[in-house]
Amino acid sequence: MTSSNNYIVGPSSEPIDDVEDFSTDSYTLGEIRRQATELVPDIPFNQVIRVFSGIRPTPSTHDFIIEPAKSNRRFINVAGIESPGLVSSPAIAEYVFENYVSKLFDLVEKKNFNPRVKKYHRLNDMTLEERNAMIKENSEYGKIICNCEKVSLGEIKELLTRSVPPTTVKGVKRRCRAGFGKCQGGFCSPLVTLILAKHYGVSPLDIKWDKEASNILKEEVKKI
Repeated sequence: MTSSNNYIVGPSSEPIDDVEDFSTDSYTLGEIRRQATELVPDIPFNQVIRVFSGIRPTPSTHDFIIEPAKSNRRFINVAGIESPGLVSSPAIAEYVFENYVSKLFDLVEKKNFNPRVKKYHRLNDMTLEERNAMIKENSEYGKIICNCEKVSLGEIKELLTRSVPPTTVKGVKRRCRAGFGKCQGGFCSPLVTLILAKHYGVSPLDIKWDKEASNILKEEVKKI
């Protein structure tokens, strides 16, 4: 179970040669299902929202690579971080800092550094009384943009006031889960696109899904 109270079943581990190949296939998905049901027989596969794939580079050393690049000692390679990479990440960061970064720069502690992130207002985690209080204070929290995840206009607009605001539809999705539900953004993505366009003062044609050349809209079909 994830921190969002849904389930991820898998993964598989298949060697590939094409670093751009993010495809999935029915055989591998079938094997994942077969093996998973041996452990948990009643997984509701009829409620699957989508499937994912990713590429994990495997180093020839079969171990973490943590060292400065030979061509530039200020470029520190932290690569080939396979399992247990996730739980090792705090220790890796500490190791890189103590053994490399601290020897390259004169580091001075920032006295006014604030380690805390401003609290996110998530209506879906609030009680009915708390929601009503938020809506009474700002009616935009009562305008639901993502019906699946119950994300409001107020929540999305609040994201856009932060020091590092999202600029893409996927950026909004990652921050507040708008588009993560069963319709996978089929209903809310157009609304998020318009919200971003209005906030940044650009045409909806300029709003991207994620990376460069991922514009959601290509051209206007009708003009009024």
